[in-house]
Amino acid sequence: MSKNKSDAKNYIFIDEIQEVAEFEKTIRLLVLDQNNDIYITGSSANLLSSELATLLSGRFIEFRIYDLSYLEFLRFHKLKSSFENYKLFSKYGGLPYLINLSLTDEIAFEYLKSIYSTIIFRDVVSQYNLRDSNFLEKLTRFLADNIGSFFLRKVSANT
Repeated sequence: MSKNKSDAKNYIFIDEIQEVAEFEKTIRLLVLDQNNDIYITGSSANLLSSELATLLSGRFIEFRIYDLSYLEFLRFHKLKSSFENYKLFSKYGGLPYLINLSLTDEIAFEYLKSIYSTIIFRDVVSQYNLRDSNFLEKLTRFLADNIGSFFLRKVSANT
């Protein structure tokens, strides 16, 4: 904090805050200085917004970041609306970082697999100390493969 200026606004960005033990003590001290504007990010299951509110005594504003909608996807990639481009969106999703990658299976799927692995293995398995990560992997795949099957069977049975 040696670069903190007492006569100017200090913008402080802290990424993956959940990795820092007892971070809330430091944040509380930083909040006391009215010149500090603090931004905290975290992508882990162990830092739910309700827990954060408790740790920081309710002094925060939460911004939820969502993936891109189809129209935003088109704008990001400078594409026109078409069936082919909708198939691309359906296939690769709307994560904004994809703008930095080629929309090809090999490259995009490698990125998406790394996001998936980070969420499942780093966030969920480590947060809940799961011993059987293989079962979680199989369960996740089963759910992803069958998410709409009940609905489709129900609609088919009624028609």
